[in-house]
Amino acid sequence: MLKYKIIGQRNPVFEFFNEQNPSLILYRIQVIGDCHLGRKFLNGVPKNRLNHREQIVFSKFEGILNQKDYIDLYVIVGDLFDKTVISNECLNRTIDIVKNSVLRNKNSHYFIINGNHDEVKDKNRISSFSLLKRYFTESIKLSNLNIINEYTAPIRVSKIDSLLYFSHYDPFTSNDKTDLRLVESL
Repeated sequence: MLKYKIIGQRNPVFEFFNEQNPSLILYRIQVIGDCHLGRKFLNGVPKNRLNHREQIVFSKFEGILNQKDYIDLYVIVGDLFDKTVISNECLNRTIDIVKNSVLRNKNSHYFIINGNHDEVKDKNRISSFSLLKRYFTESIKLSNLNIINEYTAPIRVSKIDSLLYFSHYDPFTSNDKTDLRLVESL
């Protein structure tokens, strides 16, 4: 029988193993949530420490994506960015961190899912998340990276005989419609 354990509370790792041999890890999923890259910490920060906390947030994000333990699947579950539009410097740094991790870990798979902070609610504007997706789908295509801001069918993971479904945030659709599509696709 397949079992799993959760390691850590913030950005947990799910380790799947067979009950008969718990020391043999079959599959590892790293869940990363609410990165809020690009957030500005201004209140109560001394002038000589401005941008220090922002650097720490990026360092932690990069550290999770470049940990020493092998991860089969990285899932960023939303709110990669703090706002729908971030600075070009922040977007470029995020692209570099993701690209370097994906290229370094060719056997790992990556899913970056948009959250409510990532998508604009005005169809006449484009979000930084959409620019990130456009970069990775048009400029540099990496087979082990999926950026999700639209409906995606469940993904089969044969190692753990499971379907994984990633639900994106859509500012123009209610959750009821998303849930209905899930039921129809299974």
